[in-house]
Amino acid sequence: MDLIGKNLGNRYQIMEKLGGGGMAVVYRARCCFLQRDVTIKVLRPEYYGDEDFVERFRREAQAVASLSHPNIVNVYDVGQEDNIHYIVMEYVEGKNLKEVIRERGPLPIEEAVDIAHQICEGLDHAHEHNIIHRDIKPHNILITKTGRVKVTDFGIARAATAATVTQTGTIVGSVHYFSPEQAKGEGTGHRSDIYSVGVVLYEMLTGKLAFEGDTPISVILKQVQADPEHPSKLNPAVTPELEKVVLRAMAKNPDYRYQTAGEMAQDLKTVLFGKIGEATRNIDDEFATRVLPISTLDQKPRVIRADKDEPREGMKKDRRWVWAMVAVLLLGLLGGGFVAFMQGTEVSMPNVVGMSKEDAERTLDEKDLTMVVDREEYSSEYDAGIVTWQSESPRKTIKAGREIRVVISKGEEKIPVPALKGQDRDQAEVMLKNKGLDVGSVGDEYSDIVSEGYVARQEPEANAEVAKGSKVNIWLSKGPEPKKVIVPEVVKNSTEDAINKLKAAGLKVDENFTYQPSDTEYEGTVIDQDPDANTEVQEGSTVKLTVSQGPGPGEKQTSIPVPLTPEGQIFNLTAIVYDSKDPGGRKEYEAQESGGRTVAIPITYYGTGYVEVLIDGKPNGEKVVLQ
Repeated sequence: MDLIGKNLGNRYQIMEKLGGGGMAVVYRARCCFLQRDVTIKVLRPEYYGDEDFVERFRREAQAVASLSHPNIVNVYDVGQEDNIHYIVMEYVEGKNLKEVIRERGPLPIEEAVDIAHQICEGLDHAHEHNIIHRDIKPHNILITKTGRVKVTDFGIARAATAATVTQTGTIVGSVHYFSPEQAKGEGTGHRSDIYSVGVVLYEMLTGKLAFEGDTPISVILKQVQADPEHPSKLNPAVTPELEKVVLRAMAKNPDYRYQTAGEMAQDLKTVLFGKIGEATRNIDDEFATRVLPISTLDQKPRVIRADKDEPREGMKKDRRWVWAMVAVLLLGLLGGGFVAFMQGTEVSMPNVVGMSKEDAERTLDEKDLTMVVDREEYSSEYDAGIVTWQSESPRKTIKAGREIRVVISKGEEKIPVPALKGQDRDQAEVMLKNKGLDVGSVGDEYSDIVSEGYVARQEPEANAEVAKGSKVNIWLSKGPEPKKVIVPEVVKNSTEDAINKLKAAGLKVDENFTYQPSDTEYEGTVIDQDPDANTEVQEGSTVKLTVSQGPGPGEKQTSIPVPLTPEGQIFNLTAIVYDSKDPGGRKEYEAQESGGRTVAIPITYYGTGYVEVLIDGKPNGEKVVLQ
């Protein structure tokens, strides 16, 4: 699809192609009304018929159009012309951050912090409007010539409603900048964006990716499981305070990260002066202040400090209460309760794994044991409602009255198959792995809709529910299927007529003709073709022509006898000659003749052909062959 020179919406003149992604092609255009350059993102043609992609494309415009911030690329307009869906955005003259890092390697500390700070400022504004970017990476960060940062390509942004933030499914984004929850296919929120900013800042400071691998899957596993090498080891200029900001932003657990982009922006603003927040400063201190939950019904979680300050008054009271209880317990033990305490009834632990929840509860109750459901989880071995695990081993001797924790099966986990159509093979594999599924057989087939090399079909189909670990077969597109066409007869045609006939049939012509002398065909006439006429070939195949160099046939004479009846009637005679000189025919004789006799019509011809005689405009019978 080449739109250069096209005028969209009778307003935007397409000037040049800037690039493109998986969903859209990006152009620079000129707004004829406001006389300014704009960026236009045009949905790729292969997605015109896919309503889901079109809706996702429109949603991008609607989401970003609500934002207005100096660190976010503005959206001006959205439109559709015929099948062309497009978004008009602010044109930013400059480079993306990935290009800057490639050209310069690790950036100066002050510059890297400033860029990260501006990214956070833009994201904080977006998050306040319930919009999550979900694909923060250096490629989507534009740097103007004045140093202004512009976050762009909210192509997979979604309104952060309860429905979407908790939604799981297709992995989107770029694996090197994924948050762990994105990599695991869990719900993504604004803290996923913060993780990605941390990875981008890491790359700016070190010139290297935080996690690298041979395949996308290996990178994803590192995002989930591995810790990055400390940036100060790769760049000694990174201060301890700045390193703590990076590591906090990249915490695996979202609860340990910055809770807002604004909070991270504040630490970045002051990091060069060593004035980052308390939570960030203690990021590596295992004895830092923390909140420990207390399960007593009437008590609230309280803060336990690792310092040597004197306990507060409330804590003193709590301790006096504890010591009182200890004293009562000791008195009871000394009073003879100790023997009874140590000699409680003992029972043999039954095996309830494989029983239904009801049967297990009844069996334990008979042993004076209490069943407590620890959790429910999927199981490929046990049906729903069956006990899959118990906290005490069977036949073990235990005290009566104990609580026995069990796990109940939810049955085999059924997973909705992700929609793979339009994805390349690697991305399809990542999406399946992320869902706990595997790629099965990989075939190929022709497709008029999906581009070559991308998934055209899958089995089972998208959203079908299958067991975890199931295989999904995919078929990669080979592009549109070549059509078969019949080669037309072009021998005895002029080269011009032959070329036109062949192109009209969907064929190409090798215009490096082979020339041969010919006594039967005039110069410029086709005397042979390859493939032969009426051969079936693929559309777009090339036909080679052999063309006469002349001199062609000489002049010949003959006469055609034509009997005319009845006598006395006047007839209009016409003779049409079809020969090597005029394959399309020429009028050789035309006269009025009286009936009652046989008229000899003189004929001049060249090469071979035939004569057709018309009497009063009607053929008189057989065509006369000319040799």
